[in-house]
Amino acid sequence: MSFRTVVIANRSKLDLRMGYLVIRKDSGTMRVFLDEINTVIIENPACSITYRFVNDLWCQSHGESGEAVLSRDDLPVPIHGNIELLTDFFPFDINRKNLITRISSKLEKQAVSPEFYEKSQLLLSNVENLIHELAYYNDLDLDFPKLSLSSILKSSGICLKEDDLSLPEKILTYIDLMNSNALASIFVFVNLRSIMNEKTIENFTDCCCSHEYNIMLIDNHANKILSREQRSVIDIDLCEF
Repeated sequence: MSFRTVVIANRSKLDLRMGYLVIRKDSGTMRVFLDEINTVIIENPACSITYRFVNDLWCQSHGESGEAVLSRDDLPVPIHGNIELLTDFFPFDINRKNLITRISSKLEKQAVSPEFYEKSQLLLSNVENLIHELAYYNDLDLDFPKLSLSSILKSSGICLKEDDLSLPEKILTYIDLMNSNALASIFVFVNLRSIMNEKTIENFTDCCCSHEYNIMLIDNHANKILSREQRSVIDIDLCEF
């Protein structure tokens, strides 16, 4: 498995239209199919894509409208729920609200399955009995809503252990959990290579490829070509990719 890098080396205007990256320059226009691109490098600060593109992805990944179009099998699909945009890596927290909420929901459903139903009901009963006993001991007439597994899971403050993980391990763990919990299928990283050395980014992308994770790296300058990478450069003459 290999992936393509697009390097924007000269002043350009870039747009996203119907599943294509459109590069407009004085000398002509070129279109590149987005499904063939995994890395976009903006070498020229005069290019107008970086902020606009990243901001558009951020807005749409949070349910807002935008111009970028994501397609699957030539059919448009929503960016929200499919693309996860990652721009901040220090600190990198894998315990994000949407992921923990999805995990808690998954645990709650498993708790009422035949395998765990009896234990779950016994736990709820024991907690309610304990509250009644404490109220009686303190001569209190207490009233409280019926307990649920959801309320217990929320009050437990569950989180994923990450203290012993390196940054690449945290990111890979996050990708795997987001992917397996159907929260995102494409992960876009902005300037990730600026904080990882060559060996680390090589191992990271190798792992992503071996697990068939869909990633896109957006960087503001060209780096050494990775072993699994097919790099194409857009120069002043719009030479072929």
